Amino acid sequence: MSTATPPTVQSMGINVTKTKKPAVWETGGGGTNTGNATIIAGPCGEKKRPYFVETNGHLSCQRHALVPIEVGSWVILIGYWNKARNEDGYDIEVYRITEIDLNEETATRVLIAKWNGRGWNTDELPAYFPSNAVDVARAKAVEYHCREPRYILPRS
Repeated sequence: MSTATPPTVQSMGINVTKTKKPAVWETGGGGTNTGNATIIAGPCGEKKRPYFVETNGHLSCQRHALVPIEVGSWVILIGYWNKARNEDGYDIEVYRITEIDLNEETATRVLIAKWNGRGWNTDELPAYFPSNAVDVARAKAVEYHCREPRYILPRS
């Protein structure tokens, strides 16, 4: 009898471009005591070239770049609170996209790893785990009033 916890599967909203391509916004930044970030990485943890980068309007801790996604893309969600009871104040969830529905404008994501301030909830991180993207997400979540994307390829 197996006692393994089943994977956490969630549906998430996505954006669909005019040319019917799926995308998710890179968002986030830090405030005085708190912060958050959403970072998107390709299937091998690589940076992606965005469809659009916000340059006008209120940018502080908001959406910064519309990043393409595909099955296998990584989504890193991070929250930070400097008065947290855990060791470093970060709560990190790393998801993998397993399905995309353009008609419903949703994607299915599976929780791969979770950081609770003391360590990852798994003994072994998978191949192609986006460590660089996680590091960038940590930095973005505490960057005071972040106004630009941090994990994208430059626009050509």
